[in-house]
Amino acid sequence: MSSRHISERREDRSFTPTNRTTSPPLTLSWTGLVTAPGAHSDITVVGLVDEQGGTHHLELDDDRREALGMVLIDPSDPDEVAAENDDTTPADEPALEDETAYGLFHHLLTEAEQRQPTFAHQVRDLSEPDCLDYLLTHGPLDPQTNKVLITAIRLLDPERFGAIS
Repeated sequence: MSSRHISERREDRSFTPTNRTTSPPLTLSWTGLVTAPGAHSDITVVGLVDEQGGTHHLELDDDRREALGMVLIDPSDPDEVAAENDDTTPADEPALEDETAYGLFHHLLTEAEQRQPTFAHQVRDLSEPDCLDYLLTHGPLDPQTNKVLITAIRLLDPERFGAIS
């Protein structure tokens, strides 16, 4: 597992979360609702519902919408995907899943810093998986949205961000 740490360092104080809990993955189902990008936004919003009837949404920009659409239209055999990645992707080039996971992770960090200016120094010494554990309980968005994004990040890149336990 990777030992990458949050690179932004603003102060010399360390912070260790004392109340770390691991939540089970949140199971969501599609409601059948999708908003197309419009004149005011290039974001597509997909309506979701959890097992308790709570509503959620997934926001997709053009690149992520296309990537999701391709996976849904032409699901590939995992062995074929691995072989294709080995044949066509240079070893130093990240896979789309890795880039998407990092993009979501970066989004959570940016939101946290904008809403809580002291956030960066609180997580500066944490590994990325530990940072996600911290965000799960202290994240910048509502608890369910934090959980959805963190679950997605870990599903996309479990080696870097830690598997869902």
